[in-house]
Amino acid sequence: EDGNDDAMSEMNHHYTMIRSLCLVTLDSSSTVSSRLTKMKQVNMLLVGLGDGGLISYVVDLPYSNKNDTRVGDISTYKFHSRKEVNLGTRGIDLEPFQNADSGGNTCILATGDRPTVIYLTGGGGGSNTNPKLCYSNINLSCLQSNNPIEDQSRGKEKATQENLIANAATPFESSLLFPSNNPKSYSLCISDESTLFLGTIDDIQKLHITTHKLKMTPRRIAHHQPGRAICVGCIDDSKGFNSHIGGEVNMGNCIRFFDDKTFEEFDRFDLDPYEMMLSMISTSLRIKNSDITYENVSFSGPQSKDYDQYNSFIVVGTAYCYPEEDEPTRGRILLIDCSTRKGDTSNISSSSSSLFRTVKMITELQTKGGVYSMCSFYDGALLVTVNSKTLLCELVNYNKPILEFAGLGHHGHILSLFVKSLANKNRRDFLTKDKARQVHGEGGTEEKQLAIVGDLMRSISLIEYHPQYQSIQEIARDYNQNWTTAIEMLNDEIYLGSENFHNLFVLKHNSSATTDEMRCRLDTVGLFNLGEMPNKFMSGTLVMPTSTTSSIPSSKTPSEKLRQVFRPNVQTGSQTLYATVDGTIGSIIGLDAKSATFFAALEYSMARTIKPIGNLDHHDFRAYRSESRQQPSQGFIDGDLVESFLDLDKEKMELIVTDMNIGQSWNLQANINKDGNHIEQDDSYNHQDLSVNDIIAMVEEISLLH
Repeated sequence: EDGNDDAMSEMNHHYTMIRSLCLVTLDSSSTVSSRLTKMKQVNMLLVGLGDGGLISYVVDLPYSNKNDTRVGDISTYKFHSRKEVNLGTRGIDLEPFQNADSGGNTCILATGDRPTVIYLTGGGGGSNTNPKLCYSNINLSCLQSNNPIEDQSRGKEKATQENLIANAATPFESSLLFPSNNPKSYSLCISDESTLFLGTIDDIQKLHITTHKLKMTPRRIAHHQPGRAICVGCIDDSKGFNSHIGGEVNMGNCIRFFDDKTFEEFDRFDLDPYEMMLSMISTSLRIKNSDITYENVSFSGPQSKDYDQYNSFIVVGTAYCYPEEDEPTRGRILLIDCSTRKGDTSNISSSSSSLFRTVKMITELQTKGGVYSMCSFYDGALLVTVNSKTLLCELVNYNKPILEFAGLGHHGHILSLFVKSLANKNRRDFLTKDKARQVHGEGGTEEKQLAIVGDLMRSISLIEYHPQYQSIQEIARDYNQNWTTAIEMLNDEIYLGSENFHNLFVLKHNSSATTDEMRCRLDTVGLFNLGEMPNKFMSGTLVMPTSTTSSIPSSKTPSEKLRQVFRPNVQTGSQTLYATVDGTIGSIIGLDAKSATFFAALEYSMARTIKPIGNLDHHDFRAYRSESRQQPSQGFIDGDLVESFLDLDKEKMELIVTDMNIGQSWNLQANINKDGNHIEQDDSYNHQDLSVNDIIAMVEEISLLH
């Protein structure tokens, strides 16, 4: 087969470190949800590479006639659906085994610095779902021996194991060590550089969830990485010290500190009566002119030649909610240090014990209102919103660190609920004095210090801080009325927001516009009805950092150029997680123009071809709807609809592919050429037709990103 030669030649041309090969038959009942269904088997060829890469192929026998003598010949095997993922940085060995908790079905263990179980899911029974290759990380620190004394002595060590490397693994069968009712079940023997682990793999999950009962209502949470602590703000509605004051019932607020590995609580900080926590973050602040070390607190951070010091703190914003007040008139900003004691900093990296960690209040700042939101800002400062005001705070040393407001704030909002900047995404902006000077314009290129503010009713505003004047100015705003529930700053010009009618909207600042009227307006470039109300946005992803590529540079013959073989290659930009009041956690991923054009065409063809129950129109379902206006969805692609392509039967897939090939709407290059732009591509490229396998590869590629 020409396709086999092309694939193998590309692999051999680009890679020279093949560590292992595995030709195995996987079945779609590898998960517990499909134990009772009829399995669907798929032949796979997996290639483990020395740099942590993994290449997979689906293997087919095109000649199904049993009387055909060529069936046993390797030339009759067809390799397709090539996919590449990165499972780490070390060489991968592939070891098939049968998982007892998934019905004794075949899975594959990939060793390395991120050991992973590879399994097949979907397509079982009479379902139309097509089988998909999935990857699940192994938490090796959860493996235990049968020696209770050894477990007790190693308990602390196990809880802090990180990035444990599996150098070798092999399945074995032992009814004495690991009894099982399944005669086909096998246990695993895994070794790293110094330890041999014996155990079994639990139920395979794509998302691993660990639950810890607080027995309180949580309000805010922050991960303080320098102190390896999870800080949770809770409402103590049971035995709080301030539950009843003056005949009024007051549920006390407190801050609880847990180890981020063992979830062991090592400290607690109670707030004042009637004081409610509104915001909490972990950030690095610059202490101006700091040249002293504080008692019982070990600060760590880069220092400049002017003795300005950067230290990590937990910052908490509160409000005093008195029964007779409609809006809070008092609040506090609390600066808390959670670190190791002086001289014991080495112990925190080797043990999760709380004996060497201390929680200490450094300073506090009284405010004339509730501190609704906070974010890290440039030059090691802190940006906060107090009622309708946006203010800048700095940490200054007056023989002890004091938090104080700097310059003039911004007024003019109804209620400033949210504030976001890009400073916390790029810590280089405030880790050195040289960068701070560039921000201030003292030599080098001046960089704008921007942030966005989400108002209760007035949507999103863009503000800029001018260091030379110590003032905050609003430079643009969205004039649509949106009751904002969450905001996120994707880059300096693109902003994401949500509102209480379950809609998402994206705004763009046209900073290069020629008129002031256009520059002071935020244009709407994206609208989408989510169906649930988000209350939190944050930058990040739930999956391990992997690179999924299918385009390998290699020399091609003229005949190969004429074929223009389609290979999936999804380029992503921002990755944002969202959480809703209904308990949903989702992902919003930025795509490059080529990928966005492809998936938009796929979404349009699927909406036209597949008729849902009741003939409900998909475009109406995702249209932006609010109390005052309704607009079609724009700038968004419905990932749930696109990924459901993998669950369709073959006939519907063919109809969608045929619809996409009409007009070549998915081909960005072809569309550009039609508009008159000259791109040096062969004419055959503009008339390339997709196949079902091409679309499956692209959809599987995007599904690995969340």
